[in-house]
Amino acid sequence: MNTLTRVSTTVALVALMLVTPLSLADNKLPVAKPEQVGLSEERLERIGQIIEKDIAEGELAGASAMIIRDGKIAYHENFGYANREKKKPIADDTIYRIYSMSKPITSVALMMLYEEGKFALDDPVSLYLPELGDLRVAVDTTDETGPSFNIPDGDPTGTQAPANVDAEIETVPSRRDMSVRDLLRHTAGLTYGFFGNTDVDKMYQKMGILLFDKNLDDMTKKLGKMPLLYQPGERWHYSVSVDVQGRLVEVL
Repeated sequence: MNTLTRVSTTVALVALMLVTPLSLADNKLPVAKPEQVGLSEERLERIGQIIEKDIAEGELAGASAMIIRDGKIAYHENFGYANREKKKPIADDTIYRIYSMSKPITSVALMMLYEEGKFALDDPVSLYLPELGDLRVAVDTTDETGPSFNIPDGDPTGTQAPANVDAEIETVPSRRDMSVRDLLRHTAGLTYGFFGNTDVDKMYQKMGILLFDKNLDDMTKKLGKMPLLYQPGERWHYSVSVDVQGRLVEVL
């Protein structure tokens, strides 16, 4: 499975898991055969094949998937374990630990402003946040897979970091500024700082991008002093894009 497909599957599973316990606990939704609501039973079976493959390869311990269409449950399966060591299977009432639940709310807030005509999806973000315009892009993106949760030695807050923090990283000009659409789909070229171990990720740690005692204005101004990991629109990469969306909501 390629990266984009795996990510799309994971995102879908998170959304599906959110509705499962509540819907089944209330027991208010009728069940329908997939074809009754315009779905293919044969194609829905591929969901289980992908999840079971990930469980077999150790990518997942377990998962619960549900698809509701036209108010009817067309697909629902539990896979794997809630506790792998104790062989406790996933059940309809399994409780999941899920992060980043404010992110969908942030994106909805931004899209509400879009519906009000405050911006166009393909507007450059720099139109509203000038500090994120004319950024440079790191050339070397090797060692991008290994997570790094350690802040490098030195100033952990980033308050003493020099303005030209990309001085030791080879960069090229960005072919275009990131767009609002890029922020919404994680193709802006930004990263997170701890899901990878690239020079750019280390720079995020050095500059304290995710410090909770700072505000979004501080964060975006720091981002404006650092290179992007990829050219905007070049590839999907999970990042602080939603945090930037939050700043965009503030400004708009």
